Amino acid sequence: MILRDRWWWALLVGGGVLFAAAPTSPGVALGLGLLAGVALGRPALLPPLVLLAAPFYLQARPLFGRAVGPVEVLIVLTLVGAGVAWWRAGRPRPPLTPADGLPLAFVVLGLLSLLASRVLAPSLRELRTVILEPVLFAGATLWLYRERSPQPLLGGLVAGAVLAALLGLGQFVTGQDLITAEGVARIRGPYVVQPGNLGSPNNLALWLERALPICISYAVLSVGGWRWLALGVAGVLGLALFLTYSLGGWLAAALGMLGVVVGAGRWRLAGGLLVGLGVVGGVAALAFPERVVGHFQAEDSTTLMRLQVWQAAWAMVRDHPVQGIGLDNFLYLYRDRYLPPAGWREPHLSHPHNLLLDFWLRLGLGGPVVLGLTLGWLGRWLWRLSRAGPLPERTVALGVAGSLLAGLVHGLVDNSYFLPDLALHFWGSFAIVRVLASRTERASPSPWPRCQPEESV
Repeated sequence: MILRDRWWWALLVGGGVLFAAAPTSPGVALGLGLLAGVALGRPALLPPLVLLAAPFYLQARPLFGRAVGPVEVLIVLTLVGAGVAWWRAGRPRPPLTPADGLPLAFVVLGLLSLLASRVLAPSLRELRTVILEPVLFAGATLWLYRERSPQPLLGGLVAGAVLAALLGLGQFVTGQDLITAEGVARIRGPYVVQPGNLGSPNNLALWLERALPICISYAVLSVGGWRWLALGVAGVLGLALFLTYSLGGWLAAALGMLGVVVGAGRWRLAGGLLVGLGVVGGVAALAFPERVVGHFQAEDSTTLMRLQVWQAAWAMVRDHPVQGIGLDNFLYLYRDRYLPPAGWREPHLSHPHNLLLDFWLRLGLGGPVVLGLTLGWLGRWLWRLSRAGPLPERTVALGVAGSLLAGLVHGLVDNSYFLPDLALHFWGSFAIVRVLASRTERASPSPWPRCQPEESV
């Protein structure tokens, strides 16, 4: 069990609130100090907090003249805490598996991609925020949770989604920070950057769609109060997702939830869910035709723009098939050399809106290969874990599977990985599956039974 001492919880909550909400640097520093104490005393509390904070990565905090990213600070604290825990445990060497080569391959590809970068500064930033930090976070999480249930990690992810959803619902009620287009007012939650009022409702949808299947997994496989709590949370997330008016998010969440219900063997419930989702989709098309039906009708529709972006991205792939174009360099080549005739309406796109093209262009030919191997490993173990084993592990496995499925579906037409929150979700999911897979292979409560941490870890 994590943290049986209520004082550690008090430090965590107090430090988190101060760090997130204090208006001045001293308050932020005090909150950071409290969280540092938690990292040294109970480091296993930090990974759920990182996932909770993930959708708020754009909300920089003031710290004595500098603006610091909250998620990056929490990742650093997690790494420090995991390092101290490893030292206290006697610096053991945990056994590696072939699966551990997959995140390492991502790191190597990210480093090699710098050779192809036309503009190096954004590539270095993206290397840090979406490859190095998430992979290191996964490693620290794997160490800290080697003998623990990974359910708190899912709790942190869902809690962050709830906070983001509530912020978005508050925007809808007050009329603040909305994007008004195609006859609807779309919420953005924490994905708003000032000055400039930048940020997209699709970013909020990308996170909510990943949390909804986890709630459905607990709603389907739990009993009593937990089931009703999961359903209530799913209702909040679903309402906020609807108000993003992200068609990709709607479809992704629907398929993710449907996958969970089918995976649980609840075929009758799956049929009812399918009918219900169809009714909601039909009502949305009738109530908001400009937003829903307009995607497929107008000459300047979103669907047509996607097709033209894909054509431009494929032209980039043909010109740079092996090395790609480097991390976060799509914008510069797209607007300068590959902008289609109708692309003048949206010339500042930073990614090709397709996960295969995105991985290929950013990481070179090895990107889709390593992605496929990683997804194959995840899929194999999630299938195995969801078919047998203790109910808590089945619940976690189905939730993670539905969450990843939702991300992959939306990634076919939008971003899939190369944002800090999405990268943390991906490698956090990898760490969860890796923990469960190791336990299953060893038929032991702990995948690394030789490592006996001290009580303070």
